[in-house]
Amino acid sequence: MKLIRLPAVLGYTGYGRSMIYKLIKEGEFPKPVQLGTRAVAWVDEEVEAWVQGRVALSRPNPFRGANYGKAQQPTHNQMREGGREPLPVMTVANRKSKR
Repeated sequence: MKLIRLPAVLGYTGYGRSMIYKLIKEGEFPKPVQLGTRAVAWVDEEVEAWVQGRVALSRPNPFRGANYGKAQQPTHNQMREGGREPLPVMTVANRKSKR
């Protein structure tokens, strides 16, 4: 078991300090362990499990990938062969100015 301090938790989760403490208050993030009067740390395995849970929530089926079952965009050659022209690619040169 390893204890990690706040900067490591911030780097590991990508959240800021206030968001971490907000999630703790809401009961959605692991509580820190008190090390001293003004020092806390988190159990590394608990934070890692929380991150893995967030990843699992964002993926419908981790074995098939996020795009499983979605329609795939046809390639440029498939469009030409099927008689349809691809949509034009937006570039800086052909983009209209908003001014």
